[in-house]
Order: sequence, then structure tokens, then C-alpha cells
Amino acid sequence: MVQRQKRTKPYCSSTELFMLLRGPHRRLLLVWVAAAAATAAGSAPAPTPRARLRHCNPPYLDAAVQHLSEIVQFATVSDAAAEHHAVNSEEFRKLGAWLASTYADVWQHFQVEQVGSGSLSHLLTWNGSQPQLRPVLFVSHIDVVPVTAETLQEWRHPPFSGAVAGGAVWGRGTQDVKVGVVSLVEAAQALLRQGFQPTRSMLFAFGQDEEVGGRLGAAQVAALLASRGVELEAIVDEGVGIATHGVAPFTQQPVALVGTAEKQQHNVQVTLQSPGGHSSKPPIDGSTVGGRMGRLLAAVSARPPPTKLVPPTREFVLGMADLAPAWLSPMLLAIKYIPFAGRLLAKLVSLSSEEAAAVVRSTAAVTRAFAGVADNVLPQSGAVTINFRLLPGDLPQTAPQLTRDWLGRCGRAVLLQRKQAVYGCCSPNKQCMVAAAQTSSVWLLQRKQAVYGCCSANKQCMVAAAQTSSVWLLQRKQAVHGCCSANKQCMVAAARTSSAWLLQRKQAVHGCCSANKQCMVVAARTSSAWLLQRKQAVDGCCSANKQCMVAAAQTSSAWLLQRKQAVHGCCSANKQCMVAAARTSSAWLLQREQAVHGCCSANKQCMVAAAQTSSAWLLQRKQAVYGCCSANKQCMVAAAQTSSVWLLQRKQAVHGCCSANKQCMVAAAQTSSAWLLQREQAVHGCCSANKQCMVAAAQTSMYGCCSASQQCMVAAAQASSVWLLQRKQAVYGCCSANKQWMVAAAQTSSGWLLQRKQAVHGCCSANKQCMVAAAQTSSAWLLQRKQAVYGCCSANKQCMVAAAQISSVWLLQRKQAVHGCCSANKQCMVVAADTRLAGQVWPRCVAAAQTSSVWLLQRKPAVHGCCSANKQCMVVAAQTSSVWLLQRKQAVDGCCSANKHVWLLQRKQAVHGCCSANKQCMVVAAQTSSVWLLQRKQAVHGCCSANKQCMVVAAQTSSAWLLQREQAVHGCCSANKQCMVVAARTSSAWLLQREQAVHGCCSANKQWMVVAAQTSSVWLLQRKQAVHGCCSANKQCMVAAARTSMT
Repeated sequence: MVQRQKRTKPYCSSTELFMLLRGPHRRLLLVWVAAAAATAAGSAPAPTPRARLRHCNPPYLDAAVQHLSEIVQFATVSDAAAEHHAVNSEEFRKLGAWLASTYADVWQHFQVEQVGSGSLSHLLTWNGSQPQLRPVLFVSHIDVVPVTAETLQEWRHPPFSGAVAGGAVWGRGTQDVKVGVVSLVEAAQALLRQGFQPTRSMLFAFGQDEEVGGRLGAAQVAALLASRGVELEAIVDEGVGIATHGVAPFTQQPVALVGTAEKQQHNVQVTLQSPGGHSSKPPIDGSTVGGRMGRLLAAVSARPPPTKLVPPTREFVLGMADLAPAWLSPMLLAIKYIPFAGRLLAKLVSLSSEEAAAVVRSTAAVTRAFAGVADNVLPQSGAVTINFRLLPGDLPQTAPQLTRDWLGRCGRAVLLQRKQAVYGCCSPNKQCMVAAAQTSSVWLLQRKQAVYGCCSANKQCMVAAAQTSSVWLLQRKQAVHGCCSANKQCMVAAARTSSAWLLQRKQAVHGCCSANKQCMVVAARTSSAWLLQRKQAVDGCCSANKQCMVAAAQTSSAWLLQRKQAVHGCCSANKQCMVAAARTSSAWLLQREQAVHGCCSANKQCMVAAAQTSSAWLLQRKQAVYGCCSANKQCMVAAAQTSSVWLLQRKQAVHGCCSANKQCMVAAAQTSSAWLLQREQAVHGCCSANKQCMVAAAQTSMYGCCSASQQCMVAAAQASSVWLLQRKQAVYGCCSANKQWMVAAAQTSSGWLLQRKQAVHGCCSANKQCMVAAAQTSSAWLLQRKQAVYGCCSANKQCMVAAAQISSVWLLQRKQAVHGCCSANKQCMVVAADTRLAGQVWPRCVAAAQTSSVWLLQRKPAVHGCCSANKQCMVVAAQTSSVWLLQRKQAVDGCCSANKHVWLLQRKQAVHGCCSANKQCMVVAAQTSSVWLLQRKQAVHGCCSANKQCMVVAAQTSSAWLLQREQAVHGCCSANKQCMVVAARTSSAWLLQREQAVHGCCSANKQWMVVAAQTSSVWLLQRKQAVHGCCSANKQCMVAAARTSMT
């Protein structure tokens, strides 16, 4: 209730209006309005506020009172369990619309933003004349506490009536604190109408959930201002108020109180325990839970925190000295001069009233107490919650210290305050987490990442946890990040338990449905808004789920319309999902730049339908179809037919898009003769297997037309000898399937590609004769081109031989000239030695090496990957020159994928992934040199992914094989059930000291970790993140570890 006093004077200032509206209310906000109003009114002296309030009756007072009455009528009740913390969000929105219409001047001149969860809070900015000054923030809130049914009869007027009666406004919020909202905007509107502009900018923030903590309102406003780099001069909150009857014992005169400090709140929950029993035979020693609880409650009341004068209270007392009675004033001033006077005064003040006592001591109050399950059973446990309000200067430790003192005479108890005690401990354990939750329902409620990934393979743990506490993870942003990746039922049950389960969690289920066909459908049915407002919530979630997205789209046509990367790669194996989604909403992905990045790689019809649905489907998306037609022969034709300008202005739009499409580009070229004329990399590899597509394009336009056409380039070259001379990368990869074209082109112009650095990068990968003729035409053909034949002999058995015959120094001085050039050529390197065999025929590569021992010795990555399918070539070379590649760090990175022998023993990443399909190669290598990879940190990163025996033998050969390599086997046992068991047996300390050594290493291995744990009970017990997510599909591994060591 705000009381309205009778006034006789016909006018008062905005300051007086504010004070009038506040009446006996306990808070005071707009201190600044006094100065502002004085400035606007001029320099004439003004009467004191007390005198002026007696005679103030401004013409707009009735309207202000009416506005306060109206705002009270909105039932804006907050509740921590409700969505947006609003019992009825519509009431909050109606209040916002009312503010905008009632205070139109303010809404027109201020910058008004709807912020907070659900946009239910308000942030108003009044720009000052000197924007360089730091602004002032005024805080209020529009929510109120609920009204219980049993208290309705106690209201003189209904709580949301806003009744104006008896000189007062009645209703919930008249004091806390809708009157503060009205005071701010009323004063601002009055000043605006007087033409006033503040010197310093001012911000008004009206929160939506102050009564339940402010996490979704004020906290988000604070985060927004911080993100903008706003630094505040001051923050004015609801304040203390106006004590119309004075402040006992200091004065009985009205006093306006300005708060300069604030107590901090602290809650302690105490659990009391006893053996229990039947109520007919209670213990006689007072050891029951009830007895201990009673003594604790008595101790809290009988032994409150000590009294003291903290600096803010001391300043207040000295300020009261001028208003205090004559007998009290000297006592108040004495605290400045007599040391013990402050302690004595604090004690006296604490005895005068509960309000005064709260000023001079920290307070403690029992707010919750519960115990027992039946009337005739002695409870075995009970809990008490004590709410502390600590004075400025009291440390947070004060609360638990006081609690321990009280508990000294109350018996055994447990304080439940352990931050991360169970970090990740239940990942594949179906029962441990249930018990923990039963022990303490608040187990993980306040721990942000405590169970990060903990239920990834546990179908029941999360259900039970959710049943135990429906709010289990509701307020944890990433708490279950990836938790349902292999659990078809857990999320359904969780969603049923609480429909709001993950609605407000941005990335909470990031990737959670990747193998679950039904979970997302049910979740979507439960709440149609399930993921509508989550940007990346389902990033990649439908990669193997043909129906989930269709159902989701049917449930909500706007499902992913506004999510930029929401389906990034989500349809890679789903032929129908995108069609249905496109049918549901023609605007499905029109405005998403990378939304379908790679989404049609195996879907022949999806894009056609999408294009038919919307001709503008991807027209304005730069990389929207990057690689999207790699196996789709018809999709691009239809798209091109639909829109002739389909990709004309997209630089890399078809990067690799026609690699297996023989007709798509023909139609596109026919549709638009300018198709790719102005795109530097537009055909980067696009016709690698298309013999006819570029012919037609060449007929239309000579530029860039012949990447896979046997005859087209000849004619084109004849037509224009400078065909590609000025196009640096125009035919990057252009000869992968063209045997003769380059010969004729070279004949036409001997300087064809001599000056083009990367012009034929990869151009002879499947052309046996082209390079021979070209070399005959010009012996210097590629000698001066660093990467000119990068990868050019990958499938050409004879090309390099002839070239070598023409010039023995063919590639000797080219650093990366044959990068990858023998990847599928068993004889090329042997025959290359034919140039100077010195009368010998076998071994060919030996003679070549003898002819030029420096052939590749000084070329660091010269044969990067060059023996991927050549079993003998490099063996001979190694025999010829033991130092062949020993000093080249990455010279054969990946070069031994099918090579049985030694090869590169001391190279850091030399065999990075080199044994992926070779069961014996690594065994022999290990036998040859026990130090094979011992000193290479990541040398075998992923090297045994499909090799069940290689690592076993290697481990047997050298027990220290990988013991000292932090990430050496990162993911190396993903499909090897036995390898790690043997390694663990060989060395019990295998991975004990490697924090992330097996991060993700057990994804398909159900038994090995059990053995490892049995070998060493401390296996991972002391490694914080050592198995972070490593048991995602292993239901038993961690159980055994836990059984081995209960600690």
C-alpha cells in the first residue's frame, strides 16, 4: 500500500512527486531527480522537502496515482520453476505494452530494448549531453511474489486490484517495487516535457525475476552491458526507503534512508543423522534426529552472531546524532572519541528492535527443517537450512564456522558442500549415480560440468536421476553435452519427466541423437519448441537418422529456419529428409550460408526437389553447395535449368562439384555461355572424370573447357595458343583422365605451361603417354616448375621413364615435384632408373640410386605418400642408401601404408597413419629397431585403427614402446579389442601417467580397460580428464575399475 496524503499547494516538482508516490515506502531511488529538477527550475532557493511535501498537489498527481494503480493490476508473478521464471509470460508482455503506450514520450526519446529470457525485461537508455561520461544505472523490477490462497482473506482489497481507497493505492507491488518503476518513468516523462536533458547518460533496467534471484533478468542485463564495454559511474538499486515514523531508538522524525552498503546472503544446509528406531522406544540420551535438531534450532536463536559497528553503520549513527534527542546525541557522538563506546552502543541498539538489531549484527535464521517418513518411526536423517545475512566485512567462512559451533552440542552431522567431488565418475555405471542422487537430491544441481558425458552409454542412470530430481540438469548449460549418443530411451524418459528439460540449454544435446532414430521425434512431440531457439543444438544430429528430421519438421515448420549451421552435414546419408523438409517450408534453408555444406553428397534427388520447390534455393549462397554434387548426376542439371544464373557469381560454388557427373556441366554451359569465364578457381578439379562436359563448354567458349576431354583441348589450343597461359590455376587437376590432349597442346605451343607454376598440378594422374610427348617437345618442360607435376604419375607406369630418359636431372632439383607421384605405380620408380643402369637390369632402383645418390636425399617432402601402394620400390632404395630418407622429417609422411619393411625408423611423423591396412609392416619394423617410434610423440597417432595384431607384437618387442608418449595412441585402439590388453599386461604403468592418453580410445572395446584396471588399481583414479568421454560405448570398463578401487 502507498498512502496518499492530502495536499493544498497547487504545484510541486518532479522530485516531490517521486517522494510523494513513495509515501511510507521503505525504499528511496531517485536521488538524482532532486538535482535535475533544481537545475531545470533555476537558481531560486527552494523550500525544504518536508515543508514542500505538506503543500504539494501537482496537476499530474492524479494521473501518476492512476498509473500506479494500473501497473499493479498486471499479475506479473515470478517463479523459479516456470519458463522465463514467469508464471504467466503474457502478463509480463501486456505490462510492457502498457508502459510503451502510457509513457509514449519516454519510449520515443529513450533507446528501449527488450532483454532477458523471453524478452520480458526492459533496458532504457537516456542519452546525455556528454556521452564521454560514464552513465548511471537505475535498477527496479516488474515481478512480484505470489499470493497464496490462504492469505487472500487478509487483504483489505484484492492483491491485483490496484484499488485507490482511503488515500492509498492497494495491491501487490505498490511497495516492492512497481512503485519504483512508475517513479522512474513518471519523473523522466515530466523532465522530458520540461525540455530537460541529463549531462550524463542514464540507464533504467527493469528486471523480470528479481524475487527469485534475477538470473534470467538482471544477470542478463549485466552481461549485455559488459559485452558492450559499458563502465558505470554508479548503480542505484531499490534502496532502503523513507521511515515516516523515524528510526528507533535514534529519532521519531521522518527520515529518508540512503543505502550505501548491502549484506551478503549465504545458505548452509545441515544433515543430521541417527540410527533411528520405533517411536515407542526413543533413546533417553537425546540422540534422535529430532532432539539434535531441536538443540540446533535453540542454539541458532540463543547464540546469534556478535554485535558490532561496521563502517557504514558507524557513519549512519553519526548522521543520526543531529536528529537524536538531547539525552542520546552525546552517546552517539561518543563513538568518535571513546574506543569501547561503539561496542556498547551496538549492544544497546540490538536490544531496541529487530530492525535495529539487523543493522549491528550478521543474522542467522532457520528457514527450512524437515525429517521423518512416518508418525511412529524415528527418522534416521533430517535436514535444516540456515539463512545467513552477513554484515559487510564478514567473510563467507563466517556462516559455516558459526554452524560448526552450534553443531558442537548437537551430534554428528554432514555439511553437503563439495564442489566437484564426483567429476565424471559414473559414466558407464548404472547404479552409482542413482544412489548419489538419492543421498543428496542437490548432488549435481549446482555443478556446471560435473557429469560432462557421464551417461553416454547408460540407459537407466539418467532416468533415475531425473525421477529423483526433476530439475536435475535443467539449469546446467553443458551438463549432458553428448550424453545420449548411444542411448535410445534415456532422453525420452527425461523429456517426459520434464518437458522443459533442455529447452533453455544452448548446446546441451550437441550431437546427442547421432544414432538414435526415435529420441528426437519424441522430444519434438513433447515440446514443439524443443530446439527452435538453439543455434547449434543439433549440429550433425541426424547424420544416420532418416526419419527424425522429417518428424521434427512436421512438428514445427520453423524447426531450423533460423539456425545458421543447425544441419551442417546432417543429411549426408539421408535421401528423403531434406525433400520433406523443403516441402514443409520452401524457405527452409534459403538464408543459411553454409547450411547444407556437403549435405547432398550421396543424395541424388534431394537437391532437385529442393530446387524445384524454390528456384532461388541456393543462388545467393557462396559456398552453399561446396562439394554437394560429387555423386549426383542429375541434380545440378535441374538446378541449372531452373535458374540460368545458378552459380555464375559464386567463386568457389562448384569447387569439386562435378567430379563424377558427366552431363551436369554441359547443360549448365549450354544454359549460360559465361558460366565460369570469370571465375579463377571455378573448375578447380571439377571435370576430373567427365569426358564430354567441357567439350560443349569449349564449343560455347574456349576458356577453361577441356579438363577431361581427349580432343577438345587440341582444338582449343589450335584456336588459341595462349589458351591457359594466363590462367594460373585454371586447369588445376585437369588431366586426370585425358591421355592425348596435352601432347597436341604441347605441339601447338612449346611454351604451353612453362610459365605456369601450378597449371598442371595433378594433370597426369591417369595419363600414360601425355607427358612423354610433352617432354619430347620441350626438354625443359617442367624443369623449372616447382610443383608443376605435383601428383602427376599416380597411375602412370611409363610416363616418368621417358621423361627421365630425356633429362636425367628431370626432378632432381624439384622440392615437391613428385609429391605423391607414385601412389599407385608399382614400377614407375624402378623403370625411372633405366636412364643410367650401368649395364644392370635388376635391381633397377639400386642402379638409379647409384647413378644419382642424391636423387631425393635433399628433398624434404619429395615423396610425400609416394609408396602408398608400392610394396617393393622403396625397400630396394633403402637397401641402396641407408641414409636415403633418414634425415627427412616428414619425407614419407604416410608412405608405408602397404610396405612390409623397415623404411623410416627415426622420423617424427614418418608413419603417421602408415599401417592403417597393413597387419605385418609395423611388426617387422619394430623387430628391426626396438626404438622405432619410442621417441616420437605422435608417431603412431591412429596407426592401428584396423590392425589387430600389429601393436601386440610391437609391444612385445619393446615394452617401453609407447609408455612415454603422451598422446601416442590417441584413438589407436578404436577397433582393436586385444591390442591394449597385451600392452597393459606388458607394462602395468602403460598409460598411468598420461592425462589424455586414451581420450576416446575405448569407443568399441568393451574388455581391454577392465584388464588394464585389474593390472593397476590406480589406473586412472588420479587423472582428472584421462578418460573424459572414453567409455562412450563401454558399459563395464569403469565398473570394474570402481570395484578394484573404491576410492
